[in-house]
Amino acid sequence: MKWLWNLFSDTGFNTLTTWINTLVGVGVLVFIQKLRNTWKKWEKNLYTPWTPVTPPNFVGRKKLLKQLEESLEKYESISLIGYRRVGKTSVLETWEKKLKEQGKPVILMSGQEEGSGTLSAFVSKISGKVGSENPEEAADTLSNWANEVKIKANFPPIVMVDDAEHIIRNFPPRFFERLRGMMKDRRVIWIFSLREYIDLIYKKVHNNTSPFDNLLHIQHVGLLETEAAEEIIKWGGFKGEKAKLMRVWAGRHPFYLQLLGRYLLNERNHRVALDGFQTESAKHLRELWDNLGAKEQEALKQHVQGKTADRPALRTRGLLTEDNKIFGKVLEEWLKEN
Repeated sequence: MKWLWNLFSDTGFNTLTTWINTLVGVGVLVFIQKLRNTWKKWEKNLYTPWTPVTPPNFVGRKKLLKQLEESLEKYESISLIGYRRVGKTSVLETWEKKLKEQGKPVILMSGQEEGSGTLSAFVSKISGKVGSENPEEAADTLSNWANEVKIKANFPPIVMVDDAEHIIRNFPPRFFERLRGMMKDRRVIWIFSLREYIDLIYKKVHNNTSPFDNLLHIQHVGLLETEAAEEIIKWGGFKGEKAKLMRVWAGRHPFYLQLLGRYLLNERNHRVALDGFQTESAKHLRELWDNLGAKEQEALKQHVQGKTADRPALRTRGLLTEDNKIFGKVLEEWLKEN
C-alpha cells in the first residue's frame, strides 16, 4: 500500500493534480480545436440554399439573361415565371446589378417585403414620393415620376417586382389598368416575378381578364444548364461518390444542389447527409405540390407509375428535364412515399 501512501502525500498529491490539470487542459484544447475546425468548415461552406446567389458566384442562365436583354432593347415588360426556389430572385438581383453597371434606371423590390403591402407604400417605395390609396392618384404619382426619370436618364425606368403575386391580389383593378397605359406608352418597363401566370392570378382574384394581356413577354426560370450545375458541384470540391450523389439526387435544380451540397460538406457519413437532405427537402416539396395544378400533380403521379409525364409547364419551370424525366431522385423518392 506504499503507492497509495505516496499518492496522498503532499508531493504525490501535487503531482497527481498537475497530471489531471494537464489532461483536462489537453481535453479543452482538443475540444476548442474541434469547434474551430467545425466553424471553419461552416465558414467556408459556399452553399447557401436560402439566399439568392449573385455575382461572382452566380452561374448559368446565359440564354435567359440574353433574352431578358433583348426584351429590354424593345422596351418590353416581362413576366418571369418559375416555381418557388428555382432561382428567380437570383436572376433579378444579378440582372439588376448588370443594368446598374450600364447606367440604366432600375429598382428592385419585393411584393411581400415590409413597406410595400399597401398601394401608397408601394408607390412611395418606387418613386420616393408620398403615395395614395386612391388608384388614380397613386398612378398619377408613378406616371409623373416615370416621366422625370425618363427625361433625366434618357431611358424609361425599369421596375422589378419580385413575388408580384402579392400586389396582384391586394391592389385595385383600376391601378393595374393605369399600369397598362404606362406599359403601352413605354413610360415604365415592368418586370414581374411570379410562380404562376399573371392572367390566371388576376382572373382568380378580380374575376376579370388581366389588363396586361398581350403586353408582358413571358420568360420561364427552370433548371440550370449542365455546365452551371457542374460548377456548383465544384464549389464543395466534390469528386467521385459525392459528385455522383449531387448529380443523381439534385440534378440541375439550383436549390436542391445547394441544399445537398451543404449537407455533404457538413456530414462525413453520406447516409446521414442524405437523410438530412431528404427531411429538409420534404417540407419544400410538400409546399410545391400543394401549389401545383391537378393536371401537373396527375402527370407526376403517372411518372412514378412508369408513364411519361409530358406537361410543358413542368418542363419549363424545372420539375422535368427536357426529355421528360424528373429532375432528381429527391423528387422521385418523395413522390413514391407520398
